[in-house]
Amino acid sequence: MSHPLTLDLTGLTSAVLGDHGPSDAEIRAFAPAARDALATILARRDKGELGFFGLPDDRAAARACLDYARALPPAVDTMVVLGIGGSSLGPRALYSALARPMDALRPRSPGMPRRLLFPDNADPVTMRAVLEV
Repeated sequence: MSHPLTLDLTGLTSAVLGDHGPSDAEIRAFAPAARDALATILARRDKGELGFFGLPDDRAAARACLDYARALPPAVDTMVVLGIGGSSLGPRALYSALARPMDALRPRSPGMPRRLLFPDNADPVTMRAVLEV
């Protein structure tokens, strides 16, 4: 099976970081543990314990999201994704991949997607700043 994604660790290795990075041999030493972890994850997926694996193929969920976004009034130009840490990583990754850099900082213009903000910290200072945007 071919994989559409590859992981390039070059910038994290001792070849770049010297003594502060792992060697290729040290990285290869993790391969058995990584294979075991992948096997465990795939087994859990196959048992239906990890439903998120099916999301890319869930056309109904994608359609519901699009319908919701299209139904929002035009005056809604900014959305806030409330999640701490891992719960906002998925939406943040998609937004980073699909939006232009710094889109969230630009004033919205016609045809531009809505801005998404990801305040990972729910502390009062951060939340007040978000509400003032």
